[in-house]
Amino acid sequence: MIQDKECIIREFLMKDNENYNLTSLGFIQDFEKEISFLLELSQDLPMTTFSAWKHQLLNTYYAERQFPAFVQSNINVPLFIENIYSKAQNMVETKYWKESPAEVNTYIAAFKDSLAYLLPRDLFLKYYHYYFTTDLRLNTPEELYYYCQQITDTIFPLSSTEILEHVKNAHPVFCTGISKWLKKLIRQDLPEREDIHHETYIAFIEAIKKNRLAAPEQPLSIRNYAIGIIKNKFMESYRQRKTLVLKEENQLITLLDQKNPETEEWLVEKEKILNILQDPDNPLQKELFRGIEDKIEIFILHFVKGLSYEEIAIQKYGNLAPKELKRKTDKFRQDICRVKAPLCSHIEKIISKL
Repeated sequence: MIQDKECIIREFLMKDNENYNLTSLGFIQDFEKEISFLLELSQDLPMTTFSAWKHQLLNTYYAERQFPAFVQSNINVPLFIENIYSKAQNMVETKYWKESPAEVNTYIAAFKDSLAYLLPRDLFLKYYHYYFTTDLRLNTPEELYYYCQQITDTIFPLSSTEILEHVKNAHPVFCTGISKWLKKLIRQDLPEREDIHHETYIAFIEAIKKNRLAAPEQPLSIRNYAIGIIKNKFMESYRQRKTLVLKEENQLITLLDQKNPETEEWLVEKEKILNILQDPDNPLQKELFRGIEDKIEIFILHFVKGLSYEEIAIQKYGNLAPKELKRKTDKFRQDICRVKAPLCSHIEKIISKL
């Protein structure tokens, strides 16, 4: 009978030790000694029901071993703090997976990374020092656990307002999360995706700092605001790209302008040259492209059709990895640069035939 009781008591303490890390915290110094002490305590406790007996035995044990004083004296001990941090992280993660998705997590989340359930160390310490004070009295490890659980339930999930406040204060973890989230909203097949993402992030952070969001407490409103920025940045990029294409197209004529006076006769000739460039059936186009036939397709797509080098690469090869896309566009750009000199020479010869 005594052996059975010892086995039961040993199981009690082993379970508490596993759940609450009592040995690593320093509360239990000698496990066997504590088993003997529990056996002594159990002699004076009446057996009503097993559950009541267990509850009374452990409560008496922690009172005799002064668990409340142990907690109070260890409030600022790094090992104790780290233990609580580990438990808090587990609680937050469990809360994230078990609860129904919070609205903020539906609209503001980067892939599987949740911004509403982030608990970086500095944020934990802020909460810890607020809730764990030297006058705190917790009688058992179980009470300590549920106290942590109560705090976790109070704080998480973070609201969209709290998330934006952390971003506003330039918290690196939350800023990184926002950056990932914004990138998730941008189409992956956009050749300027990296640039649009960078510009969007800057604009979004500025909007937060200047309190431009109309409803920061509404996750959907925040998402719509971010999408609006992305659309604007895309249109800016599109206009810049088209402007660049037109600028490069005019370089050919500009080169000739340097050699010819801006006369009415020359303006007419320029118009005819542009017509040749745009008309594949014009017999002079073959002469115009002599020696550079392998680069005609890219030239026409870029200068006549108005496509950017990135758009040409996607049209010819489909979606490419960023590095491969850059390699293709760089090659197109080099090819066109090599074409300009012979093309200008051909144009000068053709002018006499116009």
